[in-house]
Order: sequence, then structure tokens, then C-alpha cells
Amino acid sequence: MAHVGISGNIRVYIRQKPPTPSISVEANICVGNSRSITATSNYDFQGTQPINLVWQTYGGVTVNGGSSFSQTGTSSTVTIANLSNGSYSVNAVIPSCGNLESTVTNIKLGPPVITNPNYWLFDPGSNMWQFSQTSGGPRVTYTFYISSGSAVLNPQDQDCYITTPGGATICVTGTNSCGTGTPYCFYLPPAGGYLKTVYPNPATDLLSIEFEGDVSSHMVSFDLILYSEKSMEAVKRLVYEDLVAMNSFHTNQKLEIDVKNLPRGVYYIHLIPDPKSNLSVQKVRVVLE
Repeated sequence: MAHVGISGNIRVYIRQKPPTPSISVEANICVGNSRSITATSNYDFQGTQPINLVWQTYGGVTVNGGSSFSQTGTSSTVTIANLSNGSYSVNAVIPSCGNLESTVTNIKLGPPVITNPNYWLFDPGSNMWQFSQTSGGPRVTYTFYISSGSAVLNPQDQDCYITTPGGATICVTGTNSCGTGTPYCFYLPPAGGYLKTVYPNPATDLLSIEFEGDVSSHMVSFDLILYSEKSMEAVKRLVYEDLVAMNSFHTNQKLEIDVKNLPRGVYYIHLIPDPKSNLSVQKVRVVLE
């Protein structure tokens, strides 16, 4: 058997992102004030593949009097002004490598904004929930309080453990040197889940479904599906976006499903929560006659 030899050099190019810039100061800048800010990227190839430090602003914030600024080098000092709250960001870009970019460093200015709120069932036995969020910046204090219902709160800095057997609406605010931000409120269902009652049962034309507590957009999302026992198929499906578009869902914590054209028989309503919530699927048997 003959063997074919391969000779020569193979050159491999690795595209590596530049380091994420660090900010000289993390102190807040309140409305009507400005500050000199320096960003630095720990980059070692400025002589052969130079980087630019690129600044962007959002909302009522400016950088050197404009909405963006770019400077070649591993260090850049700018003036950030807060006119009416917003944020600014900076990242490192290598133009010669197809604008290869670092991760963006983003800083919010003004009172804290509750960012990336998330909550899930931590202990089903006691109906204890865990709330978490992304920190809004340095020197922020968070306050949790009960807007309605009853609950026991155990704050952990920006997060909180909440025990509420009967359901409750919880709010959280952040406070820093610029003031207190807008409250973020969310509803936690009682131990049984979101479904309160389904009536009439048996039903003929309309099927009414009532929900627990303060139904709003700040709750665990779920889908509502009506299954036929005979065919084992879904005959009606309402996703969460459909529900929150209904006025009755907000004003009366209920909705009505038209069932008059469905074949008579046994059906099952399934309330299927977002899997991340750890809530169980709720099921209700319904008879149409």
C-alpha cells in the first residue's frame, strides 16, 4: 500500500476578544451633574492590532457632549453628564479583526432600576419563594414590602425569600445617593396555585375561570389548555400573552371560554406554568352537557 506524504506549514489564526474595559470609578452621577470617567483595557497587542475604546450613552446621558465617542488606545478618559437619567457603556473593539468586540461594560445612572427580576418556588411545602435580580450598582440598599395579602419576608441584600401560604403581592425598591427608584411589584400565588375556581361545572355555553389574587403582568407566565378526554387533544389553547391582553383577566381576575360548539363530554383544563417557576401543573376536570 502506498503512503502519500504531506509536507508544509499550517498557519492557524485565533480570533480572541479584547479584554473587557474596567471603569475608574463606580460612583453614581445624579441628574444635573457630570464626572470625568476613565476606562482601561488590559490589552497587550496595541502595537500590532490596536483597539478602540467605544463609548455609548442611552436615555438622558451624554459622553463628551454627544451620544457616542471612540478613542484609539487602551485607556480613554471622557466626561459623562447625566441630564435626565439613563446609562452609558464602553467596550473595546479591534477594527482590523472585523470589529471584534469585548464584552460591554454598562453603568446605569440615577436612582436604581430593578434589573432582570426573577422568582421561583423554593419550597413547595411552605410555599416559600426566592426572588433574585441583577444588582443595580454600588451602594444600593433594597427595601421589600407587602403590597397586599400576607407573607413573611427574609431579605438577603438585593434578593429575598418570601413565604406566603395564602398568596401576596410583593414590591421592591432600590435606593442610592440619587434617590429611590420605581417599585417593582409581583404577585405570588397561594399554595394551591393560580387557579381559584372553574364554573359552571357542568357547563353548556360559557366556562368561567377565576384566578387567585392580583393578576397582572408581574406574575409567573403560564399557558391555559383545554383537553378533550375522548381525543386526548388540545381543543383550545391560550398562551400568557393572550391572557394579559384581556381586560377581564386584570379587572376581575377571570376569563370566559366559549364552549358551546364543542362536542359534549369530559374535558380537562391544564394551567401550565413557566418551568423555571417550579410550580406544578394545575388540572381541573370539566363536564360539558
